[in-house]
Amino acid sequence: MGQARAHLLASLWAFYLTLAISMVAGDLTNDLDIMWGNSKVIYDSSGKQTIALTLDRWTTSAFRSKSTYLFGRIDMDIKLVAGNSAGTVTTLYMITEGLWQFHDEIDLEFLGNTTGEPYTLHTNLYARGKGGREKRYKLWFDPTADFHTYTIIWNQNNILILVDDKLIRQVKNNLMYSVPYPNYQPMRVYGSIWNADDWATQGGRVKTDWSQAPFTAYFRNYRAIACPPQQSSSLCGPSSGNWFNQELDQTRKQQLQEVDNNYKIYDYCTDTKRFKDGLPKESNDVPVHTPSKNLSISTQHTQFAHSLRHLALAKAMGPRAQVQLLAPMGALYLILAISPVISDMTNSLDMLWGNTQVAYDDTGHQIVSLSLDRWTTSAFRSKTKYLFGRIDMDIKLVAKDSAGTVTTLYMITEGLWDIHDEIDLEFLGNTTGEPYTLHTNIYARGTGGREKQYRLWFDPTEDFHTYTIIWNPQMILILVDGTPIRQMKNQLRKDIPFPLYQPMRLYASIWDADDWATQGGRIKTDWSQAPFTAFFRNYRANACVPVKTSWICSQESNDSSWFTQDLDEEGSQKLKDVDEKYKIYDYCTDSRRYPNGYPPECGSQ
Repeated sequence: MGQARAHLLASLWAFYLTLAISMVAGDLTNDLDIMWGNSKVIYDSSGKQTIALTLDRWTTSAFRSKSTYLFGRIDMDIKLVAGNSAGTVTTLYMITEGLWQFHDEIDLEFLGNTTGEPYTLHTNLYARGKGGREKRYKLWFDPTADFHTYTIIWNQNNILILVDDKLIRQVKNNLMYSVPYPNYQPMRVYGSIWNADDWATQGGRVKTDWSQAPFTAYFRNYRAIACPPQQSSSLCGPSSGNWFNQELDQTRKQQLQEVDNNYKIYDYCTDTKRFKDGLPKESNDVPVHTPSKNLSISTQHTQFAHSLRHLALAKAMGPRAQVQLLAPMGALYLILAISPVISDMTNSLDMLWGNTQVAYDDTGHQIVSLSLDRWTTSAFRSKTKYLFGRIDMDIKLVAKDSAGTVTTLYMITEGLWDIHDEIDLEFLGNTTGEPYTLHTNIYARGTGGREKQYRLWFDPTEDFHTYTIIWNPQMILILVDGTPIRQMKNQLRKDIPFPLYQPMRLYASIWDADDWATQGGRIKTDWSQAPFTAFFRNYRANACVPVKTSWICSQESNDSSWFTQDLDEEGSQKLKDVDEKYKIYDYCTDSRRYPNGYPPECGSQ
């Protein structure tokens, strides 16, 4: 059984995941680009390349990797600046290339010193723009006398920094406790040398002695066992080594303890002067989360750790294997609990503004009405934000002449607009007797323009109909009365963003958009027909909600499939039927809009 499972794992990984391995160090210039300054490529006696980075009063120098990586093991042999290196900083680091305020970075900075004094290895980590996690070490050897190997291991569980294969620092992935961790943005490797005599040596008291210039550091034997984002995937799986799933064995724990006891000279996690109001939450080992007693924990899925890069594998192997595979892996820990169907909508929704009223139907269930007149719009939103979920809402739209009005049901993030995520259902009104248009759109990291429009196959003003958003790590699915009308798959590609890490809140509203909503804006809102009123009832959220420092994922007893839901053959056929009969616009077929080729996701939606 063990051999069969291993064979199945290997086969599935080969199918779903890609791994690029550069095991043997050859010519550095095959993998690295020389960027600027006085950088030279020389050869040692064995014919191997060495890069020399030099600093003088006027020029720094640097190189970088040709590839970006999403997780990996990086090794580099470095021989640091000899003699009086005070004021200089030699670096080996990984960094993202997106917006600076959300950048990730893993730093090894070698702070020079006066002749005979030891170097300081300064390490730091940035995740989603948040840094300040400095730890410093005195090296236990002279790093200028010969080459030594410096290693960064970055996987979904932790970041490990090693010197000559001795572990000196571990940064655990504590995303589940709201501690940022680099887990979705690819990074590039850089090496550089530069002047930092305002802080580098003895807090800036010792300055760079330019009479000793040029200052030169040497780099050789670059090895990257890593995951470069490919055209079809940014995933990687296990290699012949163990870096992808690497955790600490007893030997590594002892190494870390030895370094902490003997060579660590600064740790932000013990700096009470800097953190007068309490040390950062990651400074201590975070205890295992114990579910609240008032939650009924699912016996089949208790406290498993979900990893996006293992979802396809686990899904293919069935529910029992999902628990086995997902439990020890991953960046996002989810506890699955049973929650009741929501009845009173005001328990879960906040009325925001405008003429919003709450009434009761014959069964005692609440109905929220949103009204629009010439002066006032109206809206509500969920009290809770969600990170993945299934949202259902019954809606009865504005009757008769609704031209110019837009009734909405949508999910949206609350952070910076230029990287926001959003899932839109917008019901575009029409003149009496003409059909509504359901306009859908999806934004991910600020990129939208993914409009698809549909004619509903019923009169949505005569009675309530159920509109559903399913958002899980592998897809977004929009359904009407249980019929799938739109699917957006998570392609796991850098050039096709997908809402993956930012929580969203649910909103509903009604507003005037007669400049575009009905027949491209040709028909305007007839205010003599106001107020325009839409009705909402039976709000159900089967979703992941924040509870203290965890995300708790509710699972209704009659349906626990949304988290791994995909379209089966019947669902795919229904989606195809809707495309053929009711879809009236698709950005993926708009050749006038995209004369130079359709967006990359259009070939596989």
